[in-house]
Amino acid sequence: MKKIWIIMVIITIFTCGCSDTSSSSNNSTGNNTNTANNTNTANNSNTTNNTAASLEQIRQSIDLDNYATTPLGLLQFFSDYKEQDMNFGICDNARNFLSVHPELFTEHGMHLVSDYIDYSVEGKDIYKNPNYYANQLCTFSGPVIYINEGDVDGWGNVTEINVIQNDGTAFFIFYIGDTPVNKGDMINVVGLPIDKSSYGNVNGGYTPCVIIMAAEIE
Repeated sequence: MKKIWIIMVIITIFTCGCSDTSSSSNNSTGNNTNTANNTNTANNSNTTNNTAASLEQIRQSIDLDNYATTPLGLLQFFSDYKEQDMNFGICDNARNFLSVHPELFTEHGMHLVSDYIDYSVEGKDIYKNPNYYANQLCTFSGPVIYINEGDVDGWGNVTEINVIQNDGTAFFIFYIGDTPVNKGDMINVVGLPIDKSSYGNVNGGYTPCVIIMAAEIE
C-alpha cells in the first residue's frame, strides 16, 4: 500500500467559554477557573487526537494500486477520499473527455490544449451548468484564495487551488504539477468542468463551487 503525502482538510474548531455565576470565596473562583481551563484544554486535545486518528485511518485504507495514474484516476481518488472536505462526482461528459484526452493534462500535451478550448464560455456559464460544458476545455481567471502543493505517489506533485471571482463564482481546481502561483495572485486557468460541490468556509457555512481539472495555469 502506497502512502499519500497530500490530504487537505478544512477544520473549524469552535471553543466555548463558561463561567460560574456564584462563588463563595476567591479559592472557589480560582478552582472554577482552573476546572474550566482544564476542560477546554482536554476538549481541544480530544478534537485534535480524533482528527489525527481519522486521517490515519484514511491513509491506511487507501491503496493507490486501485487507481490508474491518469488525470481521471487522480480525480476518482480525490472523489473517493476527500469526503471529509467536499463531495463531488465525475459527470459522464468529463469522464469521457478525460479518457480520450489524458495527455492534455500533462506537460507532454500542453501544446495541444488551445485546440480544445471554447473561448465563448465564461465562468458564470460553467458555474450554472458545469456538466453541460464538460465535453470541452474552458478558460477563466480570478484571484487565488487558497493553494496547496504536495506529492501523491504515481502522479507526482499535485496542486489544489481555490479561486473566487469578483462576482462570487468559486472554483476548486486540481492540477498535476507544481506552479509558481501563490495566494493572492491573479491567475488564468484552462480546465475541464467536473462537477458542482461545496466546501466549508471560515464563517462556519459552505461555499458552493465548481470542481475543475486544470490543463494550464498561468
